[in-house]
Amino acid sequence: MHKTLAHQYPQWVKEIPIPPLTKEKKIKVGYVSAYLRWHTVCKLFNGWMRHADKDHFEIYSYYVDVTADGMTEKVASHSDHFHHIPNDIPKLCEQIIEDGLHILVFPDIGMFPMISLVSSLRLAPIQCMSWGHPITCGSPTMDYYLTSELMEPEDGQNHYTEKLIRLPNISIAYEKPDISYATRTRADFGFPEDTILYLSCQSTFKYLPQYDYIFAEIALQVPDSKIVFITSSASQYITDKFKARLHRTFAKVGLNSEDYCLMAGRQDAVGYMSLNRVCDIFLDSIAWSGGNTTLEAIGCNLPVVTYPTEYMRGRHTYAILKMMGVEETIASTEAEYIEIAARLGLDQEWRQSIVNKMINQQSVLYDDITPVKALEEFYRRTVQERLVNG
Repeated sequence: MHKTLAHQYPQWVKEIPIPPLTKEKKIKVGYVSAYLRWHTVCKLFNGWMRHADKDHFEIYSYYVDVTADGMTEKVASHSDHFHHIPNDIPKLCEQIIEDGLHILVFPDIGMFPMISLVSSLRLAPIQCMSWGHPITCGSPTMDYYLTSELMEPEDGQNHYTEKLIRLPNISIAYEKPDISYATRTRADFGFPEDTILYLSCQSTFKYLPQYDYIFAEIALQVPDSKIVFITSSASQYITDKFKARLHRTFAKVGLNSEDYCLMAGRQDAVGYMSLNRVCDIFLDSIAWSGGNTTLEAIGCNLPVVTYPTEYMRGRHTYAILKMMGVEETIASTEAEYIEIAARLGLDQEWRQSIVNKMINQQSVLYDDITPVKALEEFYRRTVQERLVNG
């Protein structure tokens, strides 16, 4: 992509000298995304703008998708300058260049074609990305990867072309979910009242076939239980393929998946948070862990089972639980994951003790401004180094 766009836009791949600070001695920081709306990416990263030190930083936001909503308005209110430029690469690039940023940040790269293309250009002297889509982008114009100290393994730098900046804790200031409007009941969903409900509500593509057996093993150990999934957002075909996988896996241990697996339809905000509130236990997806989903589940007081894997994308929930000091439900093997999940289902007293501990530690987790301060210190240090060294 970089080579192709360099041919198309040669003026936007050249190195850019660091501009002087503004008259007010502020650093200009821009955030560009297609998800500055009610979306996981915005929920995760809007705290960087919401808690920005406006005495020392001037915030620019660039929204490149079409649909705007209440969350978009909040982002605009937290920004000194907000630009809505949908589906127009030249116009976006011209605006960013005109604004003369010191730093341009991509909260996510990889899910929206225009953002992937623009990330291959050089529009600011310092360019950073983060884990809204949790892999390296590989672009030679991307300088830094803003990540979480707790999420990254020791050899994490080997997984990126960008230089890792390990921010404290989970790297973000996530607002505590409002669950007051989540009023739907089990009866509203058609769920049984007298059974243990496990919630596994990730996008279907996050479920790798080699881990399907875990659901069947949990069902074997907790016969009076059901596992709630959400249908695919892409198509009924994908949902049907996933259901067929579960059917084969459960059949191998002599169970009928339809007796244990419930497929909830796509949910609005009220339905989704209500779904969390009516369930008993949250099962984190393995190898691509929940981030926003886990933060919302914990806000609904659901105990969360996780098994951290090799890459950062498989360690979000691990980091969240570590930060809270709730490590009893972090597994070190697949077998231990099953064991913990089963115990939570069978031992109500232990499950409640985990829930109580989580409730007591929620204040540590939500709206943590420690990583925002560390991020802004990184901005100051990096800009100052460029100003000194040219």
